[in-house]
Amino acid sequence: MNKTEIIVPARIRFINEWKEFDLLDFPYILDKKIPGCGFTEYCITNSKNVILASPRKILLENKEAQHPNDVLLIKNKLDKTIRVDKTLERKDTMQIEDNISEDEKLQIISDLQKQIISYVMDCMSKNIPIKILVTYDSYRLVKDILQSNNVFDNFYTVIDEFQSIFTDSRFKADTELEFVNNLNGVNKVCFVSATPMIEKYLDELDEFKNLPYYELNWEKADPFRVNKPNLKVRSVNSILPVINKIVESYRTGNYEKAVIQDDSKLGYHYIESKEAVFYVNSVSNIQSIIRKCNIKPNEVNILCANTPENVKKLGKKYPIGSVPLPGEPHKMFTFCTRTVYLGADFYSDNARSFILSDANIETLAVDITLDLPQILGRQRLDSNPWKNKAELYYKTLSKKNVVLKDEFEKILKRKIKETDNLEKAWNICVESSKDDEIRESLANKFLDSIRLVNYRRDYASINKHAGNVPVFARNKLVLIAERRAYDIQQIDYKDRFSVFNTIYSNNNYDLTSKNMENVNNFISDFDQQGQSYMKLKYLCENNNKLCKEELDIVLDIVPKSYSDFYKRLGPEGCRKRGYNFTKLKKAIGINEYDKDDLKQVIQNSFKIGDVVSRSDMKICLQAVYDKLGFNKKAKSNDIEEYFDTILTNAKDRKGILQRSYRLINKKS
Repeated sequence: MNKTEIIVPARIRFINEWKEFDLLDFPYILDKKIPGCGFTEYCITNSKNVILASPRKILLENKEAQHPNDVLLIKNKLDKTIRVDKTLERKDTMQIEDNISEDEKLQIISDLQKQIISYVMDCMSKNIPIKILVTYDSYRLVKDILQSNNVFDNFYTVIDEFQSIFTDSRFKADTELEFVNNLNGVNKVCFVSATPMIEKYLDELDEFKNLPYYELNWEKADPFRVNKPNLKVRSVNSILPVINKIVESYRTGNYEKAVIQDDSKLGYHYIESKEAVFYVNSVSNIQSIIRKCNIKPNEVNILCANTPENVKKLGKKYPIGSVPLPGEPHKMFTFCTRTVYLGADFYSDNARSFILSDANIETLAVDITLDLPQILGRQRLDSNPWKNKAELYYKTLSKKNVVLKDEFEKILKRKIKETDNLEKAWNICVESSKDDEIRESLANKFLDSIRLVNYRRDYASINKHAGNVPVFARNKLVLIAERRAYDIQQIDYKDRFSVFNTIYSNNNYDLTSKNMENVNNFISDFDQQGQSYMKLKYLCENNNKLCKEELDIVLDIVPKSYSDFYKRLGPEGCRKRGYNFTKLKKAIGINEYDKDDLKQVIQNSFKIGDVVSRSDMKICLQAVYDKLGFNKKAKSNDIEEYFDTILTNAKDRKGILQRSYRLINKKS
């Protein structure tokens, strides 16, 4: 794939501020790299005529609410996105009941045509840019209406979150295939995302593999412009107890606190997180959580697809909500599915984010590569100290759910072979008859079969918009979607290391492939040690094989008991106790009193108002640890245990500008 890097000029935070930026007059992919850079806002407010196509109606409604008089949102009753959204609950069969008569369809299209042309003419008379918001499903109708009025060529088409074309093909493949087919031949089209589909999948489709690919580089001209994600990752045996604990902490007023810099006499103030946003990609699981945690209707905002199926599941007491606009009130708890977190804007100054993922339930497995960066970009307000922070609680794949790669490939080969046979049968029937009526009947039979079995047996499809007559087509989107689903469940969540490897490889962490190889080898050797005391011994006696960054990852991956012993007692403390877990647990209980002494020494080693770079802070803290004989490797953010801090930019002892801690107040 032909990639071109575009360096974003210094001091530009949002695309609207970049005067030289413009949409291009040919098909291309744009990797904007970071969510929340204002690209959608740019499309709505620039001087171009734009058709903004989104995979989710709720996202367009969110944008319309922010620009009520500047855009036309297409509300089409024929839109499958409105009626069906199986992102939440995929089933083996999918049958969209279409109870709309042909006369009703014609009337709907006629009304839609009048609405669009009226809006276009009004904008032209006022000499203002035309902005049409439409779902992928309804794009063809908008395109046809504009083409029939000879104005389509005046528009730029922007396909927002275009990776959804692939991921959504698991549950509405025909719609996505039709959408891709209707983009063929469109000259001014931009496929944009902060998390584009992985290249190996793009290269499998002729429509994408040769497109110019542009990447925005936000760091080169301004290294401090992009904040690295602060992600706490925890492996759990069960998701529900974690949620229950978080819910109870909010209910009892045990809020996490942060310090915010301001212009007051003190120069700062405290803020408490009184809102929790849970990202759970299943309405059934949201329903279960609400019931088991006894969450009341007035406490919760549920953001998901507004379908009859979801309305029925949640019941009358728990209506489907909407994303609060700036200034609108927020509930204490928000549950958000992928329908919403794929591009919605949240304007809370105190919400914390909790991501829940279970690889054993397909709908609950968060796509670390595509979904995680999206979630981390949902909170928009810089005033929210938890904006770039999140906590991921995940459950790895259990042995009973493992599917070997060879077995999976056999299934795909069988489906491909079946597709070959069906294509041959189609060609024989069509060529022998030369009758368009017979072709139409055969196409309808194929389509009925597709709706009934939903590509479980093959990838055969029908393209009814490729010309005047329907033609046979292979739905490669389904094949790619199935490969991606397998990779997420069977590879990314195979074990703890796989999860961390995927996270650190895809979310702006400064680690090399060599770092991850070292961690992988270490964890592999650790797992082979047999009994618990042997594993702890290996961890303590072989830590010199790892650099600090690698050791930090290892301590996150190994079970918590091992990392607790290592961090609290150090390798030497574990060795002195013969790696005996009973003695170690007792020692940890005693060692808690030592930490009080450590706290007093650290707080006496710094003064309120001190500004210390991260690198210098690590050196200073290590000196304190070494002096007290506290066996621990210092990290710069250890200081947050003892002081309220604010991150700022300042020079270190070598005169190099770095991210630095300003010490505000001692923690009690």
